[in-house]
Amino acid sequence: MTSRLIGRLLGLAFIVLLARRQSQLVFAQYNYLLVLAAAVSVITDAGVAAVAAREVARGEAALAAAYRAAILVQVTTGAVAGIAVAAVGVVAPGPERDLSALLFLAIFVAVTSLFNLQAELLRSTGRPLIEGGLQLLAGGLQLGLGVAVLLNGGGLAAVLATLAIKQVAVVLVAQLWLPSPWSAAPDRALRRWVVRRGLWLGGATTLATIMWRAGALLLGNVGSVASVADFAVGSRFLEVSALVSQTLGIGVLPALARRASTAPQSMRRFVTRLAVFLVLPVVILTVPAVLITGPVTVAVFGQRYHSAVLPAEIFVGLTALVLLYYAMWAVLVAERHERWVTGAAAVGAALALALVPWILLRPDATVTAIATCTAISAATVILVVGVARTVGRVTANAGGATPSRL
Repeated sequence: MTSRLIGRLLGLAFIVLLARRQSQLVFAQYNYLLVLAAAVSVITDAGVAAVAAREVARGEAALAAAYRAAILVQVTTGAVAGIAVAAVGVVAPGPERDLSALLFLAIFVAVTSLFNLQAELLRSTGRPLIEGGLQLLAGGLQLGLGVAVLLNGGGLAAVLATLAIKQVAVVLVAQLWLPSPWSAAPDRALRRWVVRRGLWLGGATTLATIMWRAGALLLGNVGSVASVADFAVGSRFLEVSALVSQTLGIGVLPALARRASTAPQSMRRFVTRLAVFLVLPVVILTVPAVLITGPVTVAVFGQRYHSAVLPAEIFVGLTALVLLYYAMWAVLVAERHERWVTGAAAVGAALALALVPWILLRPDATVTAIATCTAISAATVILVVGVARTVGRVTANAGGATPSRL
C-alpha cells in the first residue's frame, strides 16, 4: 500500500505540474485519454492474472505453471486492448484528436497488461516488497521523464511516449524475479481452468469499468473543455481512494485465498473484523476530510479549478464505500465466488447507463460525479450481501478443485 500510494503521489505531482504548465485543453485531453485507456484495458481483460495468482496463493498451482497458463491470454488481450484504445481514440477522440499520442498510449496499454500479470504473481508468492519496489520505480520514471518533457516544451505525444518507455522498463526488470513461463510443462487442464474462471472476473471488470468510467467518457465527448477539466480534477480524489482501496484488496487477496483454503471456518469472523477495522476509521474521518477538500483543491490545482470543488467533495464523501467495495471484492474472489462479483458489477453498470440521459441533459462535472457515486454505491451493497450470504457457509473449494489438485 505504501509503495502504491507513493507511486500515485508521484503521478499526482506530475498531474499538478501538467495542470499548471499546460493549457486546459492539453490537461483535459491527457486525462480523457487515460480514462479511455483504463476503460478499454479493463473491458478487454480476461481476468486470468488474478485467477492464476489466486491459485498459486492457495497452493493449487506452481508459479511457473500458472505463469505459462496465463501469459498467452494476457499478452493477447493486452494487444487487443492497445489496438482498441487507438481505434476508439480515433472515433471518439474527446477534446481533440492526436494520432501520435494515441500510438504511444496503445503501446503503454499493451505492455501494462503483461506487467499486471507479473505483479499479481509476485504478490501471490509472498514478495510484495519486490512488487512494491517496481511500483515505485514506475512512479519515479513517470515523474522524472514527464518533468523532463514538460520543461523542454514537449507536447501531449511526448508525455505519453514517456509512459510507454517507463512501462517497458518496468516489465523487463520485473522478469528478473520471475521464472520463465516456458520452464514449466504445458498444462492444458490448468489453462482451461484459469481461462474459464478468469472469464467471470473479466466480465466483472468489464461491467465495473462501465460503472466507474461511463460518466467520465460521456462527459469527455459531450461536455465543455472546462467541465471535462473540472471532472478530471475532482475525480483525482476518487482515484486516490480507489487506488488505496484496490491496493489493499489485491494486497490481502493472497492471504485471504490461503485462509479460505486452509481455515474456511475462520473466514466469517476474520472478514467481519477486517471490514470494521477498515471502514469505521474512514467513516469517522469523512466529515473533516470533506471540509478541507475545497481549500486543498484550490491550493493544489489553482484558483481556476474552483468549480471542481463540489465534485471533489462528493468523491471524498464516498471514500468509505469505495474501501468496502474493494475489500468485499477481494473476499469473494478469494472464496471463488466470481459470479457474485460479476452480479454486483452488472447492477452498478446498469445503473450507470440508466443515468446517462441525466448527464446528456446536464453535462457538467457535478452531475457526472453524482451519477458515478450512485452506481458505485449500488454495486457495493450487492457485494456486501454476497459476502454475508456466502462466506463461512461453504467449503473452501466452493468453486471446485483445480485440475492440478484433481
